Amino acid sequence: MVNKHVHTTTHLCRDDVPTKYYAKRSFYRAANSIFAKVGRLASEEVIVQLLKQKCLPVLLYALEVRNLDKKSMNSLDFTLNRFL
Repeated sequence: MVNKHVHTTTHLCRDDVPTKYYAKRSFYRAANSIFAKVGRLASEEVIVQLLKQKCLPVLLYALEVRNLDKKSMNSLDFTLNRFL
């Protein structure tokens, strides 16, 4: 069985631009899946908690080993603050 995360990690560490792109894309995909399942049925507190528990790790995955510049950090910060 092939682990798709191993391929993703090696691909993400090549350059800073793909790292930001894939991290943001994965975050938006996870956030949109939460909104699709929960919709307007859950309270705002529940949605924020789900975003913090499920989407934030997706955004930070594979970024811990990278040295990001201020522009990259601001870009990822904007992505998170846009939803919260």
